[in-house]
Amino acid sequence: MSSNDVRVSYRRYNDILSLLEDEPHIESILLTTQTEPGDLSASCFRLEYSDLMVQQYYADKRLQMSLRYSTGWTRFLLYTGKQPDSTWQGVHFKPNSLVVVPDVEGVYSIGSGHQDTSIHVSQSLLEEMGVSTERWTRSSDIKECFLEVPPAMASEINKALDDLKSRYTFDDGKPFTSLLNPDLAGQLRSRLFEIIAYGLTNADSGAQTKKPSRRFQLVQRALNHVAVMEDDQVTELTVDDWSEAIGASRKTLLRAFSDVLYIAPYRFLLHLRLNVAHRDLQSGAKSVLEVSTRCGFSKPGDFATFYKEFYGVLPSDTLAQSKK
Repeated sequence: MSSNDVRVSYRRYNDILSLLEDEPHIESILLTTQTEPGDLSASCFRLEYSDLMVQQYYADKRLQMSLRYSTGWTRFLLYTGKQPDSTWQGVHFKPNSLVVVPDVEGVYSIGSGHQDTSIHVSQSLLEEMGVSTERWTRSSDIKECFLEVPPAMASEINKALDDLKSRYTFDDGKPFTSLLNPDLAGQLRSRLFEIIAYGLTNADSGAQTKKPSRRFQLVQRALNHVAVMEDDQVTELTVDDWSEAIGASRKTLLRAFSDVLYIAPYRFLLHLRLNVAHRDLQSGAKSVLEVSTRCGFSKPGDFATFYKEFYGVLPSDTLAQSKK
């Protein structure tokens, strides 16, 4: 397994201690209590990069736990739905909040049917992004640690994780481990960067303590360039045009994307074209051939192969679903 490989794992649990003992970056487990009768059914779907981890937890019973996390990593909790019975240090979670978990022992209470997404970021990656979490990780005011993020941005993360999860078949009785497709890993990684940077800098402009690394700045400049483009412009964009537009050589852009997002620029552009194709097919207004041509695929067979690799279904399946 190389440093750029991303490991996918899934496991079900029937006791909370086993679930917590499996989680990386927990220094000590001080208390675990199930406060609702019945057998516990819990699960964790996890993606592990070398400097970043994201996981979805689910538990069907009310639980309380007191934990201390290890140093060198900052933990964020992302919520998109209502969790009326779930609290951190007595503060209720609100929809569309990104919680920076402080570096203190804390009591975490979750209600029945609770689901959350946690994002663990290494200190070295935060430094490369040019952001600091010290204001929150050292805060004595827990309410200050709840940051607002746009609903669309938050739900996009969870939808991406749900889509990834649907690609695998899990045997509930056995732990599952695999390697994630590098292209999908790169797409998700860029979304995680976006929501973390937004949450921190929108809450406090002082969180941007220094300039991001040069390679991180270059990738951000490249992403900002395509973010304002129309679909027709995206489908015609080449790596050479892209690198020229942001003032970088093709080789420098390749190295920056590979280091920061674990994906080559041409693969990222391929996915942007597939995103356009996906939206067109969902609208149901064009045939598969028309969409394929519009998005720059000279061979419909190649389009179908790339599309299924990225979305898990054929273009014709997406079009048929749009007609229902």
